[in-house]
Amino acid sequence: MSHSQEKRIAMANKSGMDYAYDFARNAQALKDIIKAAMRGGWHAAAIEVIKHYGPQILMAAVVILLLPVIIFCCLPAMLFGFGSSVDPEISAMNRQAEMVQQYYRKYQDYCDVRIQKIESYVKSGGSHDDTVHQAPESNEKYSIQVKGGPMETNWFISLHSVRNGNDLNNMTEESITEFVEDSILYTVEDIQPDSKPSESENQGTSSEGTSHEAPETNDSPPSPDENKSTAEKKLTIRYLTPEEFMNEYHYSDEDRNWAQLMHRTLEDNGVSGGSNDIVEVAASQIGNIGGEIYWKWYGFDTYVEWCACFVSWAADQCGYIDAGIIPKFAACDVGWFRDKGQFQDRNYIPNPGDLIFFDWASDGQDGKEDHVGIVEKCDGQTVYTIEGNTNGGSGEVARHQYPVGYYEIYGYCTPAYPRLENSNKN
Repeated sequence: MSHSQEKRIAMANKSGMDYAYDFARNAQALKDIIKAAMRGGWHAAAIEVIKHYGPQILMAAVVILLLPVIIFCCLPAMLFGFGSSVDPEISAMNRQAEMVQQYYRKYQDYCDVRIQKIESYVKSGGSHDDTVHQAPESNEKYSIQVKGGPMETNWFISLHSVRNGNDLNNMTEESITEFVEDSILYTVEDIQPDSKPSESENQGTSSEGTSHEAPETNDSPPSPDENKSTAEKKLTIRYLTPEEFMNEYHYSDEDRNWAQLMHRTLEDNGVSGGSNDIVEVAASQIGNIGGEIYWKWYGFDTYVEWCACFVSWAADQCGYIDAGIIPKFAACDVGWFRDKGQFQDRNYIPNPGDLIFFDWASDGQDGKEDHVGIVEKCDGQTVYTIEGNTNGGSGEVARHQYPVGYYEIYGYCTPAYPRLENSNKN
């Protein structure tokens, strides 16, 4: 028998002896725990458990306590890349993370496509074939109502990630479109037609009560088109909130806790489509009256309407003007952002740092931008802003809030802040 064979046999025997020893030790520990429970109840049993398995329990407790810290530190890298690396595997993960970021940035576009598909599907008669639609048998008219709006970005990222097992390889464009489809539901209801006109109305009774001769009737048979009934229907499209989404798709308590932890981590790390920096600068100016510091900084010698000067000044404090992320502007105009594809309508769910433009009804709501502010936050239902040159008089910097989709909101500009890469966090 060779030396190597003897060594393998010795190792196998040692392993078997270890297994036997571990089994005997665990059996003895279980026996001691049961005895302690019979003598002194569960308190005594717990002490016996600690006596036998103290180190293992301590290690498990440390891991549990450190888990949020580990997640807090690693999650942004897991979702949004690990920085530059020569390691092929990490480089591949970075490329996948960059692709996922691009998908996440198009969340609003995916929602718009979903809304259009719902309307097309329903109006075409409900065919399941996306290429060929059977014309409906009746001349149906639809009234359309959209309730709610897209989820706040970090909630969308969190719920989508949990749904896909937090695996970058599963976070494909197809998985995101499926998520969007599941987050936007719709119902179709019949609207009861108005009551038929009375006989007197058929005879043409005027408002003065004078009867007019009924017009001659045409006894010819109706055409096939006239045989088709006219029906009114109501199409209601509804966005699910994060809580409704988790309820609708039966998220377990574990998945809910994970999604909430992930959301808090993304919020704390500033991983979003917006910028907390410009919000912090704007918030530090609340209470300023007259805005002289802002319009003088811009270059004006005398007072001007200064809401846009305030936004530009705040952007400059963050370095966004020099970086070409936000232009220096004194007039309310979304053209620069629109040309870059960075404009959203009033129904958009904004991120912190997005710019909000208004078209005031008091100025005739003429389809032109009248005022601009900075989005502080949005909870999916209400938009919270910080605005300059507000509250009348010579104006001041103050907070305001509006319902999502408010009729005087002209739209939002979404500067390409370097936030998804977590660039200004140490």
